[in-house]
Amino acid sequence: MSSNASATVHPYKIAATIIVGAQPEPHFDECLQSVAEAVDYAVVDYNGHNEANYRALTSSQLYKEGRLIIKESSFTDYASARNRTLEMLTNDTAWFMRLDADEVHFPSLLRIITREILPNLSTKIGWLDAYWLCFFHSFKYVSKLEKRSELFTRFRTGMRWERSIHEQLTGLEGKSAALPYVFHHYACVKSSDDVQAKRAKYVELETQEPSLQEALANDPLLEYSQDQKCSYQLKDLRSCWQSQKNNIFLYNGSFPEKVDIAWRKDPNSAPESFKAMQEELEEFVRNSRPKPPFPQHGGKRRILFRLPYLLANLQNWEARRQAMRLASSLTLCLP
Repeated sequence: MSSNASATVHPYKIAATIIVGAQPEPHFDECLQSVAEAVDYAVVDYNGHNEANYRALTSSQLYKEGRLIIKESSFTDYASARNRTLEMLTNDTAWFMRLDADEVHFPSLLRIITREILPNLSTKIGWLDAYWLCFFHSFKYVSKLEKRSELFTRFRTGMRWERSIHEQLTGLEGKSAALPYVFHHYACVKSSDDVQAKRAKYVELETQEPSLQEALANDPLLEYSQDQKCSYQLKDLRSCWQSQKNNIFLYNGSFPEKVDIAWRKDPNSAPESFKAMQEELEEFVRNSRPKPPFPQHGGKRRILFRLPYLLANLQNWEARRQAMRLASSLTLCLP
Protein backbone atom coordinates (compact mmCIF):
# COMPACT_ATOMS: atom_id res chain seq x y z
CA MET A 1 0.00 0.00 0.00
CA SER A 2 1.24 3.48 -0.78
CA SER A 3 0.00 6.95 -1.53
CA ASN A 4 -1.03 7.79 -5.10
CA ALA A 5 0.36 11.34 -4.93
CA SER A 6 3.10 12.22 -7.39
CA ALA A 7 6.50 13.63 -6.49
CA THR A 8 9.63 14.74 -8.29
CA VAL A 9 12.58 12.40 -7.77
CA HIS A 10 16.26 12.69 -8.61
CA PRO A 11 17.73 10.56 -11.42
CA TYR A 12 20.25 9.20 -8.89
CA LYS A 13 17.82 7.44 -6.55
CA ILE A 14 18.53 6.99 -2.87
CA ALA A 15 16.14 5.03 -0.67
CA ALA A 16 15.63 4.54 3.06
CA THR A 17 14.85 1.01 4.25
CA ILE A 18 12.80 0.68 7.44
CA ILE A 19 11.42 -2.18 9.52
CA VAL A 20 8.72 -1.49 12.10
CA GLY A 21 6.06 -3.53 13.83
CA ALA A 22 4.15 -3.94 17.07
CA GLN A 23 6.87 -2.53 19.33
CA PRO A 24 6.01 1.09 20.28
CA GLU A 25 8.28 3.62 18.55
CA PRO A 26 7.41 6.96 20.18
CA HIS A 27 9.84 8.99 18.04
CA PHE A 28 8.93 7.43 14.69
CA ASP A 29 7.16 10.60 13.47
CA GLU A 30 10.36 12.58 14.00
CA CYS A 31 12.48 9.84 12.43
CA LEU A 32 10.49 9.98 9.19
CA GLN A 33 10.38 13.77 9.24
CA SER A 34 14.16 13.97 9.59
CA VAL A 35 14.90 12.01 6.38
CA ALA A 36 12.02 13.11 4.13
CA GLU A 37 13.97 15.77 2.20
CA ALA A 38 17.15 13.70 1.90
CA VAL A 39 15.92 10.49 0.26
CA ASP A 40 13.93 9.92 -2.90
CA TYR A 41 11.70 7.28 -1.40
CA ALA A 42 11.45 4.83 1.48
CA VAL A 43 10.38 1.19 1.80
CA VAL A 44 8.86 -0.24 4.98
CA ASP A 45 8.47 -3.80 6.16
CA TYR A 46 5.47 -3.42 8.48
CA ASN A 47 5.61 -6.67 10.46
CA GLY A 48 3.20 -6.19 13.35
CA HIS A 49 0.36 -3.82 14.08
CA ASN A 50 0.78 -0.75 16.23
CA GLU A 51 -1.73 2.04 15.66
CA ALA A 52 0.67 4.87 16.53
CA ASN A 53 3.42 3.49 14.28
CA TYR A 54 1.00 3.09 11.38
CA ARG A 55 -0.36 6.60 11.92
CA ALA A 56 3.22 7.94 11.79
CA LEU A 57 3.72 6.22 8.45
CA THR A 58 0.51 7.40 6.81
CA SER A 59 0.77 10.97 8.10
CA SER A 60 4.39 11.40 6.97
CA GLN A 61 5.56 13.69 4.19
CA LEU A 62 6.98 10.66 2.38
CA TYR A 63 3.57 8.97 2.30
CA LYS A 64 1.66 12.09 1.29
CA GLU A 65 4.03 12.64 -1.63
CA GLY A 66 3.77 9.05 -2.86
CA ARG A 67 7.34 8.22 -1.87
CA LEU A 68 6.61 5.55 0.75
CA ILE A 69 6.08 1.88 -0.07
CA ILE A 70 4.62 -0.18 2.79
CA LYS A 71 4.24 -3.94 2.73
CA GLU A 72 2.79 -5.98 5.56
CA SER A 73 4.42 -9.18 6.81
CA SER A 74 4.76 -11.36 9.89
CA PHE A 75 7.83 -10.94 12.07
CA THR A 76 10.18 -13.90 12.41
CA ASP A 77 13.56 -12.21 12.83
CA TYR A 78 15.36 -8.99 11.92
CA ALA A 79 17.38 -10.35 9.01
CA SER A 80 14.25 -11.65 7.27
CA ALA A 81 12.55 -8.29 7.75
CA ARG A 82 15.51 -6.39 6.34
CA ASN A 83 15.73 -8.77 3.37
CA ARG A 84 12.12 -7.97 2.54
CA THR A 85 13.03 -4.27 2.34
CA LEU A 86 15.82 -5.08 -0.13
CA GLU A 87 13.28 -6.89 -2.31
CA MET A 88 11.15 -3.73 -2.38
CA LEU A 89 13.91 -1.48 -3.81
CA THR A 90 13.53 -0.38 -7.41
CA ASN A 91 16.12 -1.27 -10.04
CA ASP A 92 17.16 2.36 -10.50
CA THR A 93 18.18 2.72 -6.83
CA ALA A 94 21.84 3.66 -6.46
CA TRP A 95 22.18 3.65 -2.65
CA PHE A 96 20.01 2.58 0.27
CA MET A 97 20.03 3.87 3.82
CA ARG A 98 19.48 1.56 6.77
CA LEU A 99 17.10 3.58 8.93
CA ASP A 100 15.95 2.49 12.39
CA ALA A 101 12.62 3.74 13.73
CA ASP A 102 14.24 5.03 16.92
CA GLU A 103 16.85 7.32 15.35
CA VAL A 104 16.49 10.97 14.35
CA HIS A 105 18.78 12.67 11.84
CA PHE A 106 19.89 16.22 11.09
CA PRO A 107 17.95 17.02 7.87
CA SER A 108 20.37 19.55 6.37
CA LEU A 109 23.41 17.37 7.04
CA LEU A 110 21.72 14.30 5.63
CA ARG A 111 21.01 16.24 2.42
CA ILE A 112 24.71 17.03 2.09
CA ILE A 113 25.38 13.30 2.23
CA THR A 114 22.71 12.21 -0.24
CA ARG A 115 22.88 15.11 -2.71
CA GLU A 116 26.55 16.13 -2.62
CA ILE A 117 28.64 13.20 -1.40
CA LEU A 118 27.01 9.97 -2.62
CA PRO A 119 26.64 11.02 -6.30
CA ASN A 120 30.30 12.09 -6.40
CA LEU A 121 31.86 9.11 -4.65
CA SER A 122 34.34 6.79 -6.37
CA THR A 123 32.73 3.53 -7.52
CA LYS A 124 35.28 1.58 -5.49
CA ILE A 125 33.48 2.67 -2.30
CA GLY A 126 30.71 0.20 -1.57
CA TRP A 127 29.40 1.44 1.75
CA LEU A 128 29.66 4.31 4.21
CA ASP A 129 29.74 4.13 7.99
CA ALA A 130 28.63 6.93 10.33
CA TYR A 131 28.22 7.43 14.09
CA TRP A 132 25.36 7.71 16.55
CA LEU A 133 24.96 9.02 20.07
CA CYS A 134 23.01 6.74 22.38
CA PHE A 135 20.75 8.77 24.67
CA PHE A 136 20.43 7.32 28.16
CA HIS A 137 16.72 7.03 29.05
CA SER A 138 16.44 10.81 28.70
CA PHE A 139 17.12 13.73 26.38
CA LYS A 140 19.49 15.06 29.03
CA TYR A 141 22.06 12.25 29.19
CA VAL A 142 24.06 10.15 26.71
CA SER A 143 26.00 6.97 27.33
CA LYS A 144 28.18 6.29 24.30
CA LEU A 145 29.21 7.15 20.76
CA GLU A 146 28.92 4.11 18.47
CA LYS A 147 29.85 3.42 14.87
CA ARG A 148 26.89 2.64 12.61
CA SER A 149 28.26 0.27 10.02
CA GLU A 150 26.74 0.60 6.56
CA LEU A 151 24.49 3.59 7.15
CA PHE A 152 24.54 3.90 3.35
CA THR A 153 25.23 0.98 1.00
CA ARG A 154 25.60 0.94 -2.77
CA PHE A 155 22.70 -1.22 -3.96
CA ARG A 156 23.36 -4.33 -6.00
CA THR A 157 21.56 -7.63 -6.52
CA GLY A 158 22.63 -10.57 -4.40
CA MET A 159 22.86 -8.73 -1.10
CA ARG A 160 21.38 -10.50 1.92
CA TRP A 161 21.08 -9.82 5.62
CA GLU A 162 22.07 -12.70 7.90
CA ARG A 163 21.65 -13.49 11.65
CA SER A 164 18.30 -13.21 13.38
CA ILE A 165 19.46 -10.20 15.42
CA HIS A 166 22.44 -7.81 15.22
CA GLU A 167 22.16 -8.67 11.56
CA GLN A 168 25.05 -8.49 9.10
CA LEU A 169 24.90 -7.58 5.42
CA THR A 170 26.53 -10.02 3.01
CA GLY A 171 27.27 -9.59 -0.67
CA LEU A 172 29.03 -6.27 -0.22
CA GLU A 173 31.50 -5.19 -2.90
CA GLY A 174 34.17 -2.52 -2.79
CA LYS A 175 35.67 -0.76 0.20
CA SER A 176 34.26 1.16 3.13
CA ALA A 177 34.66 4.81 4.03
CA ALA A 178 33.25 6.79 6.93
CA LEU A 179 31.15 9.92 7.02
CA PRO A 180 32.07 12.62 9.57
CA TYR A 181 28.46 12.57 10.72
CA VAL A 182 26.75 11.94 14.07
CA PHE A 183 23.01 11.40 14.57
CA HIS A 184 20.77 10.69 17.56
CA HIS A 185 19.61 7.28 18.76
CA TYR A 186 16.61 7.17 21.11
CA ALA A 187 16.18 3.43 21.63
CA CYS A 188 16.12 3.90 25.42
CA VAL A 189 14.15 7.15 25.47
CA LYS A 190 10.81 5.50 26.09
CA SER A 191 8.90 4.11 29.06
CA SER A 192 10.72 1.63 31.27
CA ASP A 193 8.22 -1.11 30.38
CA ASP A 194 8.82 -0.57 26.66
CA VAL A 195 12.60 -0.56 27.14
CA GLN A 196 12.45 -3.84 29.04
CA ALA A 197 10.01 -5.43 26.59
CA LYS A 198 12.27 -4.64 23.65
CA ARG A 199 15.34 -5.89 25.48
CA ALA A 200 13.51 -9.12 26.39
CA LYS A 201 12.74 -9.68 22.70
CA TYR A 202 16.39 -9.11 21.87
CA VAL A 203 17.50 -11.65 24.47
CA GLU A 204 15.01 -14.19 23.11
CA LEU A 205 16.54 -13.88 19.63
CA GLU A 206 20.12 -13.63 20.90
CA THR A 207 19.85 -16.97 22.69
CA GLN A 208 19.08 -18.56 19.30
CA GLU A 209 22.29 -17.24 17.73
CA PRO A 210 25.36 -19.44 18.48
CA SER A 211 27.70 -16.60 17.51
CA LEU A 212 26.26 -14.40 20.29
CA GLN A 213 26.61 -16.78 23.24
CA GLU A 214 29.87 -15.26 24.48
CA ALA A 215 28.43 -11.75 24.28
CA LEU A 216 25.36 -12.84 26.24
CA ALA A 217 27.49 -14.39 28.96
CA ASN A 218 29.41 -11.12 29.38
CA ASP A 219 26.42 -8.77 29.20
CA PRO A 220 26.30 -6.78 32.48
CA LEU A 221 22.58 -6.12 32.01
CA LEU A 222 21.68 -9.80 32.19
CA GLU A 223 21.81 -12.46 34.85
CA TYR A 224 22.04 -16.18 34.22
CA SER A 225 19.46 -18.60 35.62
CA GLN A 226 19.43 -22.34 34.98
CA ASP A 227 15.96 -22.63 36.50
CA GLN A 228 14.21 -20.55 33.84
CA LYS A 229 13.11 -21.53 30.34
CA CYS A 230 15.15 -18.61 29.06
CA SER A 231 18.59 -18.95 30.60
CA TYR A 232 19.20 -15.21 30.62
CA GLN A 233 17.00 -12.84 32.57
CA LEU A 234 16.94 -9.05 32.41
CA LYS A 235 18.09 -7.15 35.44
CA ASP A 236 15.67 -4.48 36.65
CA LEU A 237 16.20 -0.99 35.28
CA ARG A 238 17.72 0.40 38.48
CA SER A 239 20.33 -2.41 38.47
CA CYS A 240 21.10 -1.60 34.83
CA TRP A 241 21.66 2.04 35.73
CA GLN A 242 23.95 1.04 38.57
CA SER A 243 26.10 -1.08 36.26
CA GLN A 244 26.41 1.85 33.82
CA LYS A 245 26.74 4.72 36.29
CA ASN A 246 30.26 5.59 35.09
CA ASN A 247 29.03 5.87 31.51
CA ILE A 248 26.27 8.44 31.98
CA PHE A 249 27.19 11.88 30.65
CA LEU A 250 25.43 15.21 30.31
CA TYR A 251 24.57 16.07 26.72
CA ASN A 252 25.42 19.68 25.89
CA GLY A 253 25.09 19.47 22.12
CA SER A 254 22.32 20.40 19.69
CA PHE A 255 19.21 18.58 18.55
CA PRO A 256 18.17 18.12 14.89
CA GLU A 257 16.91 21.34 13.35
CA LYS A 258 13.36 21.62 11.97
CA VAL A 259 12.38 18.41 13.76
CA ASP A 260 10.03 18.84 16.71
CA ILE A 261 10.77 15.96 19.07
CA ALA A 262 7.43 15.87 20.87
CA TRP A 263 8.46 14.63 24.32
CA ARG A 264 11.38 17.04 24.42
CA LYS A 265 9.40 20.07 23.19
CA ASP A 266 6.51 19.34 25.55
CA PRO A 267 7.52 17.00 28.41
CA ASN A 268 3.90 16.89 29.56
CA SER A 269 2.95 15.08 26.35
CA ALA A 270 5.01 12.06 27.39
CA PRO A 271 3.17 9.16 29.09
CA GLU A 272 3.08 9.12 32.88
CA SER A 273 5.29 6.03 33.01
CA PHE A 274 8.04 7.86 31.12
CA LYS A 275 7.78 10.94 33.34
CA ALA A 276 7.97 8.74 36.43
CA MET A 277 11.11 7.11 35.06
CA GLN A 278 12.65 10.55 34.48
CA GLU A 279 12.09 11.46 38.11
CA GLU A 280 13.66 8.20 39.23
CA LEU A 281 16.61 8.71 36.89
CA GLU A 282 17.22 12.23 38.23
CA GLU A 283 17.19 10.87 41.78
CA PHE A 284 19.67 8.17 40.77
CA VAL A 285 21.96 10.74 39.14
CA ARG A 286 21.84 13.03 42.19
CA ASN A 287 22.91 10.13 44.39
CA SER A 288 25.72 9.14 42.04
CA ARG A 289 28.83 11.08 41.17
CA PRO A 290 28.33 14.42 39.34
CA LYS A 291 27.83 13.84 35.64
CA PRO A 292 30.46 15.45 33.39
CA PRO A 293 29.75 16.46 29.79
CA PHE A 294 30.24 13.75 27.21
CA PRO A 295 33.99 13.32 26.43
CA GLN A 296 33.64 14.66 22.92
CA HIS A 297 37.28 15.21 21.96
CA GLY A 298 38.12 11.51 21.74
CA GLY A 299 35.01 11.03 19.64
CA LYS A 300 36.03 13.76 17.21
CA ARG A 301 39.52 12.30 16.78
CA ARG A 302 38.04 8.87 16.16
CA ILE A 303 35.73 10.21 13.45
CA LEU A 304 38.17 12.60 11.77
CA PHE A 305 40.83 9.88 11.55
CA ARG A 306 38.89 8.38 8.63
CA LEU A 307 38.11 11.69 6.88
CA PRO A 308 41.18 11.80 4.54
CA TYR A 309 40.18 8.52 2.91
CA LEU A 310 36.68 9.84 2.21
CA LEU A 311 38.10 13.05 0.70
CA ALA A 312 40.48 11.07 -1.50
CA ASN A 313 37.56 9.15 -2.98
CA LEU A 314 35.40 12.14 -3.86
CA GLN A 315 35.55 13.07 -7.52
CA ASN A 316 35.50 16.87 -7.45
CA TRP A 317 36.43 19.81 -5.26
CA GLU A 318 32.86 20.82 -4.54
CA ALA A 319 32.08 17.39 -3.09
CA ARG A 320 35.23 17.62 -0.96
CA ARG A 321 34.19 21.07 0.24
CA GLN A 322 30.80 19.69 1.25
CA ALA A 323 32.48 16.81 3.10
CA MET A 324 34.57 19.32 5.04
CA ARG A 325 31.39 21.26 5.79
CA LEU A 326 29.91 18.02 7.14
CA ALA A 327 33.00 17.49 9.29
CA SER A 328 32.71 21.00 10.73
CA SER A 329 29.20 20.10 11.88
CA LEU A 330 30.55 17.60 14.40
CA THR A 331 30.49 20.44 16.90
CA LEU A 332 26.69 20.23 16.88
CA CYS A 333 26.75 16.92 18.74
CA LEU A 334 30.31 17.08 20.08
CA PRO A 335 30.82 20.77 21.03
